[in-house]
Amino acid sequence: MRKLLLLTIGFIFITPAHADMLGVRLSGGMFKYSLSGTVRDNAVSTQVFDVKNDLGWKDETKGMGYLYIEHPIPLIPNFRIGTIKDTSGKTATTTLSSTVPMLYGAVTIPIPGTGFKLAGDLTTTSYQNDNITDYMVRVRYDTDFALGVELGYRSLHIKYEDTGANEYANLDMKGPYLMATLSF
Repeated sequence: MRKLLLLTIGFIFITPAHADMLGVRLSGGMFKYSLSGTVRDNAVSTQVFDVKNDLGWKDETKGMGYLYIEHPIPLIPNFRIGTIKDTSGKTATTTLSSTVPMLYGAVTIPIPGTGFKLAGDLTTTSYQNDNITDYMVRVRYDTDFALGVELGYRSLHIKYEDTGANEYANLDMKGPYLMATLSF
């Protein structure tokens, strides 16, 4: 289960796309999610636990943030680094982090003359029977002073199984988020 929790905390997302010029954007805010799913840990390898009913994990509001870096060099990937703060329950609290390389794609549609943009991101990785899929859709408003705000919906699905360690997880975190942005 530790490996699964490591996968959920820190992410690095890589894309082969490129920008017209160098750009950096920092985003930070709050993610109000509903949590559902099951886990099995090697300490009690014969039982699968529901994360809400058995472990006491609950729907929460946690901090999340991103750093986006885009550049005009076609063969070097752009990237996004992100994080979600840890979850806790009645039976356990954990603080773990890890880096998971993922494919990353994004689309942004500006609404002319308004400062508003419609956008969506999809990140995913899959290896053998394990996969992580994370998508966000949002409306973003950017000012002329490099500051902005975005309101969106995020869905994170994690399916993980380590048969050697007898660990398993099938988790979903879904809900709205609100973030401030700084672009330069």
